Amino acid sequence: MSVFHEQRICVKFCVKIGKSVTETFEMLKIAFREEAIGRTQMYEWWKRFKEDQTSVDDDPRSGRSSTSKTDDNVAKVREVIRSNRLTVREVAEEVSISKTVCHEILTKNLGMHHIAAKFVPCLLMDDQKQNGADVTSWPNT
Repeated sequence: MSVFHEQRICVKFCVKIGKSVTETFEMLKIAFREEAIGRTQMYEWWKRFKEDQTSVDDDPRSGRSSTSKTDDNVAKVREVIRSNRLTVREVAEEVSISKTVCHEILTKNLGMHHIAAKFVPCLLMDDQKQNGADVTSWPNT
């Protein structure tokens, strides 16, 4: 259970026993010290419980779903980055995903790292290894 979740339960208890906002906030500061929620956040939860809300959980949020990091998107990012050396922003726009998800795919899934605004593989690909071997086997002139 998170510290914030515990504090919401405490706020709910204080509302039920008739404590004021100020009394509740002072009690939270004593009990949780540095980890106490802020006055504004505490007041918001106190008001919710005063209006008979029973849940101490956060309200569901709308927004971008967290399903952007799919195998299909990883494959698309791999294909785009192999065809051109692009910035994270350019790859994200090309694949239609957020920069954050694109960066995570590049670093964690594809094992790439950042060099001067472009992403490059951490390890050489098979064709690069072969090309390197061909170049090093040339006679010195």
